[in-house]
Amino acid sequence: MSKMPRYEVRYDANEGWIEISDLEFMDELYKLCRRVTPVIKEMINGREFRTQEAVYRLKWQHKNRQMTEIDPNHASTI
Repeated sequence: MSKMPRYEVRYDANEGWIEISDLEFMDELYKLCRRVTPVIKEMINGREFRTQEAVYRLKWQHKNRQMTEIDPNHASTI
């Protein structure tokens, strides 16, 4: 059985990353985008999802040096 990835969030650039549950992440993502699959696909490819309030990422992706941002407006229109 495979395990779902863990998500992390950072609310302030001066603060550290906080692990959040999959349910918390999906709830926030759905509130922002309604279509979560395109954003999750981009995150699997190493991108961070940035909103006005926070930055979200996959926990196991944090070592990827080529991380880029996902524009929530763009991701919701894919």
